[in-house]
Amino acid sequence: LEMTAKLIGGLSIKAYTYIQIGTGTAAPVIGNTTLQTYHSEVSVTPTSAVVGQVVLDGTFTFAGAAAIAEAGIFNDAQATAPNLLARVTFTAISVQNQDQLRIAWTVTVA
Repeated sequence: LEMTAKLIGGLSIKAYTYIQIGTGTAAPVIGNTTLQTYHSEVSVTPTSAVVGQVVLDGTFTFAGAAAIAEAGIFNDAQATAPNLLARVTFTAISVQNQDQLRIAWTVTVA
């Protein structure tokens, strides 16, 4: 919430433009700052077609097998210790070498 308030107030210029995925299965809790088990990330260009909504849409291509079970929205690359906006877990999606997985996340501010 702190980073969201800073964005709204113009105190931060780091927009949330990264989607990370991971293999962690622990349910999200208040206070999470990272994914449980980071796998990879993509940088995305947010879009907005509806007032009060922003869509982050990214496609991951895999170089090996994994069971992807979590995703998060961040304001920078994983290597820079970014801020987490949202995290979700889901039933694991098994991927193999050269598979692609698309994550499309709609954030509504009301």
